[in-house]
Amino acid sequence: QEQRLARVSAELSSIRTQRETFEIRLEANSRAIEGTENAIRASKNATEVAVQERLLADLKGQSPVMETQVQLFRGREEEAARQLAYEQGAWNDLSSRLDDLERQLTVR
Repeated sequence: QEQRLARVSAELSSIRTQRETFEIRLEANSRAIEGTENAIRASKNATEVAVQERLLADLKGQSPVMETQVQLFRGREEEAARQLAYEQGAWNDLSSRLDDLERQLTVR
């Protein structure tokens, strides 16, 4: 039981780290979009604008993929947290039963 608890806890930690990584990437992508939009507005060079517009399209195309990944990791995180709570409850029940048995044996 203790090993299951440790495994689920480690899995939850890993999922959280992955979710946080994708959230950071999503934030960076949003800042890059904003910066590229500003560069397009500020540019007077048609060639530069065309390059920036292609970059902007690529960045905007990445956003939905990243958002989906974040949502998937949030779902996995919620499931792992529920599993951890279940395993902790099972561990507490087992520990309580063992304590009860120990008390019964010391009484005899």
